[in-house]
Amino acid sequence: MKSVNVKKICVLACAALIAGSGIAAAAQFPFSTLISDSLDKTLQNRAFAGDADIYPASLDLADTQADLSPLRGANDVSVATATHLYRIGPEQFRPFAQNAVRDPVANAQYTQTQNFWVGSRNANNVAYDSSAAFRDVISKYSVMAYNTKFAGNDFGIPKCSAPGENGNWAECPMPVLTATHRTRIKFMGSTWTITEMNAPAAALPSPDAAINGGSVKLAKEAAYGVLRNGASLSNGQLSARLSSISREADHPAIIDILDANNNVVGQITVRQGTTYTFVQANAGTTIKIHLYETTYSARANQQRAKMSVLSDEITLQDNRRYNLVAANDPNHNYMVSLLWKNRDYVQGASTVADSLREIVVYNQDEFAGGKYGAGDAVSFPAQGSAYTLTFNGVQAPAARYERLQINALAQDTYRIAVSDNLASCAANAQGDLSYTARLIELRTTSNSFGGAEDLLSIGGRNYAVNKIYYDPSGIVGNGTTLNGTQNLSADMTQAHPRIFFKRPGTDCYVYKNVTTLQPDAQAVELSPLSTVRFAPASARGGDVDGLLFFTTPSLQQFTRYYSGIGLQEDAGAYLGAQSTAVKTIVPLWITNTSLRFKLFDRDVGTMDYSGIAENFQQSHYELPFTTERGSKVNEVSTSFASIDAAKQVLQAKFTFSNRNNFDDAALDNAVDVVNVPPEIILPIQPAQNVQAQAVAQNVQPIPPAPPILPVKPVLPVQPISTVQPAQPVAPVQPVQPLTVQQTANKITIVALPSGTSGEGAQAAIKRQ
Repeated sequence: MKSVNVKKICVLACAALIAGSGIAAAAQFPFSTLISDSLDKTLQNRAFAGDADIYPASLDLADTQADLSPLRGANDVSVATATHLYRIGPEQFRPFAQNAVRDPVANAQYTQTQNFWVGSRNANNVAYDSSAAFRDVISKYSVMAYNTKFAGNDFGIPKCSAPGENGNWAECPMPVLTATHRTRIKFMGSTWTITEMNAPAAALPSPDAAINGGSVKLAKEAAYGVLRNGASLSNGQLSARLSSISREADHPAIIDILDANNNVVGQITVRQGTTYTFVQANAGTTIKIHLYETTYSARANQQRAKMSVLSDEITLQDNRRYNLVAANDPNHNYMVSLLWKNRDYVQGASTVADSLREIVVYNQDEFAGGKYGAGDAVSFPAQGSAYTLTFNGVQAPAARYERLQINALAQDTYRIAVSDNLASCAANAQGDLSYTARLIELRTTSNSFGGAEDLLSIGGRNYAVNKIYYDPSGIVGNGTTLNGTQNLSADMTQAHPRIFFKRPGTDCYVYKNVTTLQPDAQAVELSPLSTVRFAPASARGGDVDGLLFFTTPSLQQFTRYYSGIGLQEDAGAYLGAQSTAVKTIVPLWITNTSLRFKLFDRDVGTMDYSGIAENFQQSHYELPFTTERGSKVNEVSTSFASIDAAKQVLQAKFTFSNRNNFDDAALDNAVDVVNVPPEIILPIQPAQNVQAQAVAQNVQPIPPAPPILPVKPVLPVQPISTVQPAQPVAPVQPVQPLTVQQTANKITIVALPSGTSGEGAQAAIKRQ
């Protein structure tokens, strides 16, 4: 029979296990709120106190029927912070898809879910900030949290996979401990192995309630194996070689530490269920070894150690900093909450929690008093970031705005109709009136002014135009001569403000007298005497009209009056209502020489605003300013003002994303090292869907070492994608012992154990 290279068989077979796994692309989830809104259970309603806006935060509530706050066990978090949260779950974020957690020893399976939570401290934490540092819409956060919950049952992952004495699931022999079973979970974007579980000691006499406490250790494996004496695992710098299993009662493993030249640089004793970090003297290189369990035999060749070389191990202890970091660590603001349940509780039976229900990592201290502007991002956690939450601000293309320009014009003479509310002009200028005045011009890029039953409804007809003119003084003097605002020192109590516009196809201006308003907190009502429709500020089907209006002048000093040009907008939902009026006022100063929007050229441009929860009279805001609809007041100068009116209710936008990273879940498919050292190392390709042949081309063989055990014939491996079926092979010569090497970006491929053939060969390849 023609012989076939064992290395080639392993390369081709194992390549199929690598293809399409191990590379996690970055994912994003965008979400948004209204302006003057909060981050809570229900977005875009500007409500903060109802059941629709909070998650219950009691440890006594059952968690099997409804989502509860992950912060219900966080001792340092207030109820308000714990309940007002927005959840990003598997429905919104693909990497949080439900995951099956398997205990390979107990043959048990649990369902794992993951979520990210972010909250606001108050009802309007996503709102305009008038401070000089921003003058824009910002976000304030109360807390951010990540949680993973173990379900598929009513309790979670038990500390023991079978009950110990007296049926207690919290106390059991070493082989039954879940932490010795190499059970792997998803945690903040990576695959981790549970290496230790310590349940809280406090009583929990309930099958439904949860309790916080205890601790958990999670590890990332660089290499894993079930080793005979003489076999080893490596992290690339140092190797751990199993020397023997001790005769002591708990049978710890005695392990030789080898350097890169296979020189013994130390010997350590590692006990089952523990992690040992060896530091090489002088060199400072380290290797972290975790021993799951050992098998002792008086015969040295039958001794075994189930162990891993770890690239990382973290400690999660309830009510302590994440990984127990120091106060000056970048992650010092991140805290841990562990929630447990009592699996075996019945009246009068065990009252001790025994099952891990949730792991929660949260950060609230970082956000006290913090403000986040457009583009500001929060990494979670700060160091070793798994997720990023970015506040994008209010973003909208130019097409979403209608620009409203307001100009204070110099004195000029205009041809007007002979009386107010008259829609027709004379055949020539001699038949109309001449009107000299200083006017305010309001213009847009489209015919957005006008509509039914407003100031532009004249002679029973409705008009839509792109320019209108406002005279705040009107008739002065004896009230019979149309002399406009030529004499601005006239008593404004005798003023008759009026609005002018040109009908399409006419040469003269038609006009109507205007009733000015003294607005309050209520919405301005549409009126043919006092308002002009402005459609871009309305909402389809809304109850609030987009309107222009004019405020009644008030005497400030002799011959100096203060008035305003107002824009009413529909800002959307608030406290159950679907429409809410907000008003922006551009100041208008009337002096004996001019109309102006700033009293003095040296003054800072300001405007007034009445928001969804404010009285009408509001302090002056400096610019730029954003209304709760999303309109922007960009400029108020002496003779010019500009407003970009939002054509729809705009929103403040956020993006939640994970990092584009190597997901070490690829190690789930790595071949276990049983009995013998590996044959070759395969680099993992930095992309998804790696083809088997492409992987094979990157194989680099490791130089041979002295022989140990012969390898028996290997039967054919079943055909896989893009690979030709292997032919039956003849026995090969014994392989030489080599060091098992597997790092965070490499998968170790091994020669099959002695005596393995047929289905056993495939099982060995797929074994986890």
